[in-house]
Amino acid sequence: MKGLLVRWLLLTVAIILTLGLFTFVINALLLLMVSGLVPGFYVYRFWAALFGSLVISLVSWLLSSFKNEKGRIGYIDLKKSNGEIWEWVRG
Repeated sequence: MKGLLVRWLLLTVAIILTLGLFTFVINALLLLMVSGLVPGFYVYRFWAALFGSLVISLVSWLLSSFKNEKGRIGYIDLKKSNGEIWEWVRG
C-alpha cells in the first residue's frame, strides 16, 4: 500500500514538473525495484531499466490505440456489396 502511495505521489510530481517525461525514470526505478523483489526477473543497470520502461510505454500506447470509443478492441472490415462496391464495416 505504501508503494502505491509513493508511486502516485512521484507520478503526480513528475507530471506537474516535467509534463510526463520523468515518468520513464520513475518506471525504470520501479523496474529495478521489482527485479530485486521477484526471483528470476533481473534488470542489471539503470539504462537497461530505462530502455525497458520505454518499450513498455510504447507497447502500452500501441495496444491502447486499438480500443474503440466503447473501450473495447475494434476492427474495420471491408465487405463487397452491390456488385463491385466495397463498404467499411466497423466491428
